[in-house]
Parts: sequence; structure tokens; C-alpha cells
Amino acid sequence: MRKNIILIILIILVLILSFQSQVISSSNQDNEEKTKFTPFYSGIGDDYLEKGNYEEAIQAFEKAIQEDPEDPYAYFQIGYCKGRLGLNREAIEYFKKVVDLSPALKGGAYSALGFCYFELQEYKKSIEYINKTIELEKESTDAIHYIFLGYSYENLENYSEAIKAYRKYLNREPNDISVLNNLLDCYDYIENWLEAVDCANILLKLEPENFRLYYNLGIYYCKIEEYAKAISSFNQAIRIRPDDIKAYSRKCEIYLLLERYTPAVEICEKAIEIEPENIKFYLMLGHALIGRKSYHEAINVMVDAIKIDPDCSEVYEIWGKSCLLLEDYLNGKNLLEKSIQLDKNNANAHYLLGIYYQYENKHDLAVDEYKILKEINKDLADKLFELIFKK
Repeated sequence: MRKNIILIILIILVLILSFQSQVISSSNQDNEEKTKFTPFYSGIGDDYLEKGNYEEAIQAFEKAIQEDPEDPYAYFQIGYCKGRLGLNREAIEYFKKVVDLSPALKGGAYSALGFCYFELQEYKKSIEYINKTIELEKESTDAIHYIFLGYSYENLENYSEAIKAYRKYLNREPNDISVLNNLLDCYDYIENWLEAVDCANILLKLEPENFRLYYNLGIYYCKIEEYAKAISSFNQAIRIRPDDIKAYSRKCEIYLLLERYTPAVEICEKAIEIEPENIKFYLMLGHALIGRKSYHEAINVMVDAIKIDPDCSEVYEIWGKSCLLLEDYLNGKNLLEKSIQLDKNNANAHYLLGIYYQYENKHDLAVDEYKILKEINKDLADKLFELIFKK
């Protein structure tokens, strides 16, 4: 969750103004309620508060309470000042006093209580009081309460309820980028990729040059197997940040998945120009070259890759596979054994070595590779089983 500090400050200011307006409205309607306030000390307290002198403001409001122990406004302002001083636990007691003293002013006090509990990271309590505010104020409740509600649910990892809260806020403020991003996070957490796609596209209308949004949108499209749209999204990400290789990597993965090896090769070569020491792209380039049957080229790329990381198991796996496909079986076998020596759980290397042993009529050794694969990669184990025991 992206906690927007400026937004939080604005929220509490809105809450205090909301409460004060309730005080004024209530006092105009009920003269008896009006007489409960002590303008002199409260006025001094308000002056201090406006200047950010919260401790002096508290002292003034305490004097107001000495003169009138049932002054809800003074209690509220003390609570607000203590909250701004980070004394949220103490602030809560003053806001609860407001609830007891003035049923007409519960809305503002409930809002403030929700904020204090949120700051204390007591999110269940925060939700309780924010919901009380919403229930009390119904349709007239400030939309900001739904932000707090969403934040609280999100912190409790109750993403479904957070989504409901954010949507209610966005019904009123549909272009709030911060809340839309939080909503997108929730869709991501619950793996609701279709909604994530829609939300990301809404955000891109507001932030059309946002690299992260295009990059994530590409991932979401991959999740729903919309690969053409995923590639388009990654292309936009690359347009915005042509030297950020994350999008190149994602594009290459799609091309390899779709067995479109030539564009995969082109992407890898471009990425290597940007980051010549990034072995990941040498490995993907090797796979792409094997895919288009350029086995000698794949070997040459692996020779370069070893210079970057001589202990990379996958380098020897790709090299060994290339040798096998060139019918250079002995070198292929030795390279695959080297790959396994570097990483005993390299399932692809075990699978290829099993194929080699079966081809060489070394049935027992092929079965040994099958047994190893059963423990580390069931899918490859099943494929090797079919090759070994096929009729």
C-alpha cells in the first residue's frame, strides 16, 4: 500500500473542519447547546492551533474545560492537538468524551477516532469507528472516509473489502490516481487480472507516460494470455524507458513461449547492447538460437556467457543441448554433467542427460535420471518416462 502522507494530513484537516462546522450548525439550532461553549479560552486555543502551537493550544482548551467540564468543542480540539503531537492514545480519550457529551457531534468524533486508531495501526478499531461515521452520516458522509476504510482493510489483507471501499470513493472521485493505484494493488494481490487490466488502463488515461503502469499492464495481459496486447504494453514501456531492460526480458519470454525465435533473438541482442554483463539475456539468446536451429551460434554465445559467470549451470546446459543437437554426443554429455555438478537440481540438464543415456542404450542410467527428476520436476519426469518405456 502506498501511504500518502500529504493525503493523510489533508484528511485530518477535513475532519476537523467537518467537526467544527457541525458545532456551528448545532449551536445555531439549539441555544442551550451553544451556551456550553466558552468562547474566550476556546478562541485563544484556536489561535494557538492555527499557528501550530499545539501544546499552548491544549493548555487554553484545558482552561475552557475547567470553566465548563461539558464543553465538547474543547475536548475535541485537545484530542486533535494531541493527535498532531503523535499522542494518539491520549487523543482517543478526548474524542470518546465528545461522543458521550454531544450525540449531535458524534460524526466528527467517530471520524477522528478512526484516524487515531489508524495511526496506531489498530485497523480493526479504525474500521469500527469509520463505519460508525458512515452509518451515522449515510449519504452525506465525506468520501474521504472510504479511503481510510480501504487503507485499513488493505493493511489487514482483506483485499475484497478494501476494493469495495476504494470503489465507493472512486464513485465520487473517479480520477484520484493514488486511490486507483491502491485499488490496482488489491486486484494484483487477489490475482484478479481482468479487473487489474481495466484499472491499469484507466490509470494510463491519467498518466500516459507511466513506465511502471505499462510494464505491469503487460504482465497482467500475460496472465490472461493476451500476448499481443502484452507485447504492445511492453513496447510502450520500452518507448518511455529505452534503457530499462525489464520490459525487454518480458518481451523475450513471450516470444520464446510463442516459439517466435527470431524476434526473441533481436530483443536479446538489443538488451545485451544495453547491459553487456547481464547473463540472463545470454541464456535467453541461447534458447532462442536453439529454437531456430542456430546451434553453432548458441555455442558461441555460451562461450561468451562463461566469461561472465563460469559457474552458471544453465550455460553448460544450453551448450550441452546444442552439442547433442549437432550430434556431438560425448561433448554434450560432458557439458550436461558439468551443468549438474554446478546445480544438482537443474531439471533440464537431468532430462537431456536421460535422453542421451536412452539414445546410447544405457537404460539403467536413463532410469536413474528419471528417478532424480521425479523429485525435482514431475512434468519432465513424466516426459522422460514416456521416452524410456515407450513401446
